[in-house]
Amino acid sequence: MTRIINQLPPQLRAVIGVLLGVTVGFAVMMLIRSLLPYQPPTGVDVQQAKAYNNWVGSLPTQGYIYYLVTFLTSAMVAGAVSGYFVLDTRYKIAVPLTGFMLLVLAIGNFLAFNHPEWLTYASCIGFVAFAWLGGAIVRGVSRLAIAA
Repeated sequence: MTRIINQLPPQLRAVIGVLLGVTVGFAVMMLIRSLLPYQPPTGVDVQQAKAYNNWVGSLPTQGYIYYLVTFLTSAMVAGAVSGYFVLDTRYKIAVPLTGFMLLVLAIGNFLAFNHPEWLTYASCIGFVAFAWLGGAIVRGVSRLAIAA
C-alpha cells in the first residue's frame, strides 16, 4: 500500500490524506460515541432538536468529558491518517487542515445544541492540536522504522 501511495503526486496525496483523514476521524467519533455510557433516551434523536437539546443540556460534567475525549481521539486518529499520506512531502499543512475540517463539523454541533463553553473552547483548540499530534506520532514512528 505504501508503494502505491508513494507513486501518487504529492498534491494528490495531500488531498486524499485530508479527505480520508476527515472521513476516518468522523467514523471513529461516531463509533466511540455509540459506545459511551451517556446515550440519549430511547426515542430522542437529533431530528427532535428540542428534546435532544434538553438531553445534551442535562449531561453531567463527566458526560461532557467523555465527549471531549471522543473529539480529541478522533482528531488524533484523523491526523495520523492524514500524516501517513503526506510523509516525505512538503504538504505537512494537510495534517492541521484535517483537524480544522473536523472542527468545522463540530462547530455545527456546538451551534445547534447546548454545550458548556469550556467544552467548545477546549474542542476548538484540541481538534487542530490533536490532529497535529497524530501526524507527529506517524512521523516519529516512520523515523524509528527507517532508523531500525
